[in-house]
Amino acid sequence: MPVDEQDYPTIELQCLPEGTDISNYMVVSFDAMLKMNKPVEWEMLFKQTGNKDVCIKDDVVINNSEMEPYKLFYFKTYYYNILKHSRNLYVF
Repeated sequence: MPVDEQDYPTIELQCLPEGTDISNYMVVSFDAMLKMNKPVEWEMLFKQTGNKDVCIKDDVVINNSEMEPYKLFYFKTYYYNILKHSRNLYVF
């Protein structure tokens, strides 16, 4: 089933500004989030990110261009859900 632009969460991804010290942020791996399949894992993540500055590390490489829309859909969905729990959220 194709993913089209209408299916995407309507959210602007905020990129981490160049030269920002990453050590001041909690880093969450996109790859690790894709592997989470239990609600308790998500609850733990949301508790850890609560009221913190968070960066999502885009560490998933897609070699098939047909899969890019799916990756973007999941990335935006996870971004949106973490944004609801964190103080600031960026992508790097």
